[in-house]
Amino acid sequence: MDNYIKLKEKLLFKKPVSDNAENRYWNSFNQVLEKQHNQSIKAISASNNIKQRIAVASGNTVEIFSTNKNQITQTLSRFKTQVLSLQLRCDSQLLATSHEDGLVNIMNLKTKTSLRQFKNFKKPVHSVSFNNTDQIYAAGDDGTIKLFDIPNDIVIRSIPNAHNDFIRSIAGYEDRQLLSSSYDKFIKLYDLRSSSNDPIRSYLTNHPIESILILPNKLNFISAQDQFTTLWDFRKENLIQELHTNQKTITSLTLTQYHDQTRIITGSLDHQIKFIRTDIFNVTHQLKWKSPVMALDASLDGFNIAIGGNDGQLQINQLKPSKNDEDIEEEEDYIPEYLKSNPHLQRRIKNYKFYNRGIYSKLSDYDYKVPTIQNQKFSGYDKLLVSFKYKEAIVKAFKEKKTSIILSLVEELSERGALEVALKDIDDEELQMILQFILQKMSNPKYSGSMLHVLDILVGILLSSILDIYNIGDIYDQVREELQIQREMTILKGMILI
Repeated sequence: MDNYIKLKEKLLFKKPVSDNAENRYWNSFNQVLEKQHNQSIKAISASNNIKQRIAVASGNTVEIFSTNKNQITQTLSRFKTQVLSLQLRCDSQLLATSHEDGLVNIMNLKTKTSLRQFKNFKKPVHSVSFNNTDQIYAAGDDGTIKLFDIPNDIVIRSIPNAHNDFIRSIAGYEDRQLLSSSYDKFIKLYDLRSSSNDPIRSYLTNHPIESILILPNKLNFISAQDQFTTLWDFRKENLIQELHTNQKTITSLTLTQYHDQTRIITGSLDHQIKFIRTDIFNVTHQLKWKSPVMALDASLDGFNIAIGGNDGQLQINQLKPSKNDEDIEEEEDYIPEYLKSNPHLQRRIKNYKFYNRGIYSKLSDYDYKVPTIQNQKFSGYDKLLVSFKYKEAIVKAFKEKKTSIILSLVEELSERGALEVALKDIDDEELQMILQFILQKMSNPKYSGSMLHVLDILVGILLSSILDIYNIGDIYDQVREELQIQREMTILKGMILI
């Protein structure tokens, strides 16, 4: 029995797996927080503060998550209306929030008090962004952009009718230069130092724009509109490249670090989160989220990623810490409990590494490792096959309705020429069970070949029993229908190839 090859279960619905260094890197992130909120996650801010804090807005509540403590350290719920956007200042001392009633609120996180409340908008404000430590931009659904001075509590600059539709995203470019995007399909670059209300440059897209993002090189920016992610050049009004990355609207964009490279992360209503290289503008990694993604952001160091869904689900993932040399040495010197509890073994060996010294030895050029021969242990279907109990094996598989096992057994027994032997002695009850399974699965192209082969053998050896159970006309009609579908599929495949 040493030469017996165990039955290999057929893998169905196998998805292609791309195993490369970058996929392993993103898959190594651990979930450190998962929380269900009562309302949708509207905004997340994490990428612009040096203390690696994450601010999350849901309803009229804002939560501050500390990546050092891996827990929510502050909950702010004094807001009267729903928070639509927010941003932490670079030192994490101030938090700016905008609301559906048009309020722009500046809050001190140490004292949990409101420092400033700007009530200059009449419609909801969906985007705020710090220009520096003392100034903040805000853009509302009325198409107006404003720059506020926080210490003096004044409006420094205002651009009315900057857009003809709702402004959904803004991003500070240089000192008092602002990039804004709207549902009017325009991206505009404004210089708020100038007295003119006209934009320096305008960029036209084909769809309403949900989000924009300026790349670190300050020469390019990214926009997300409908199902497309687009790369632009500040110096030209035409796009450089456009990716059709999603099946539904992309709602959020952010930047993160992959070693010394930059990656763009996109979140969409089709549950997809995708990572895009900034140099070649290709998708390098993707994952499927539990619900439509409404907001996401990554911490400044790239070690934390926060994702929020429209069902109120919040998840924060953190990169697993890599093992250092001290940890590895401690593991090698580890002594199991069963060795510690035996005084006789403790006298004979000094540590677990010495006891298992052969495991740690490496082969030299002239060494030869003698292969160890172990007796195979059989269980389940292998135990029946090795005992030539073919009938019991195939009946057991049909009873358990394990399609992958059934296909593997049919293939194995056909190669042995034992499929007819396995089926000829089945009783009427087992025959009915097998026929029901065959007729159920026969219409599926993945199983039709094997199922028709089994049906052909059954008709050849047990035709009279089949006629007692089923009307042969019904079986004939179903087989004829399946054959017709197969012919049409073959013709269609040829047309596609042409």
